[in-house]
Amino acid sequence: MYSRPQFKMPSEKCLDLIQNKPFGLLSTCLEGRVTQAFLPFLLDRQANCLYGHLAIQNEQINALASCQDLRVTFQGEQAYISPSWYESSEQVPTWNYQVVSVTGKADLLNDQETLEIITKLSNYHEAQFDQPWTINKLPQRKIEAMLNAIVGIRIDILEIVGINKMSQNKMESDQRGVVVGLKNQSDHSSIKIAKIIANKGD
Repeated sequence: MYSRPQFKMPSEKCLDLIQNKPFGLLSTCLEGRVTQAFLPFLLDRQANCLYGHLAIQNEQINALASCQDLRVTFQGEQAYISPSWYESSEQVPTWNYQVVSVTGKADLLNDQETLEIITKLSNYHEAQFDQPWTINKLPQRKIEAMLNAIVGIRIDILEIVGINKMSQNKMESDQRGVVVGLKNQSDHSSIKIAKIIANKGD
């Protein structure tokens, strides 16, 4: 994944993005054919791996063990940047964005391991609510039916690359103009990027 050096995201920041934006795009390439699936992932920093699950009918399962290339892509904030926001002249339109690409190797999990992942994944996201839902509220037959319909996966992270393109290549006066322009937009991501630029890319 190409990036100028000034846009490179440190490894810990890459992991932070995955944890905060865990809905990723799993891409596999087997015999020249690319298959993809959007999945929620659970990051295990200590084990340096990702956990997720696929529908058992998903053809991608057959490619996971033997694919020549496996990547998971996570997108953070992103927004269009208008050249009219710069103080400098002769600028062109661009896009500011955050993205992390993970290269890894996958293993399929058994039913018990898959249930543990589903439990951890739901507990992580339910923690934000006053009355979190827990999987033990399901009858055993429903849990068994769910496990018959999905397959858990573990992806060991072999390489991680992140891009945090936040106008670092522009003069401070141009960066200030971008911050003002983004703050005047109505979408949440533009406003978030304005704050990131104001904090010098962090």
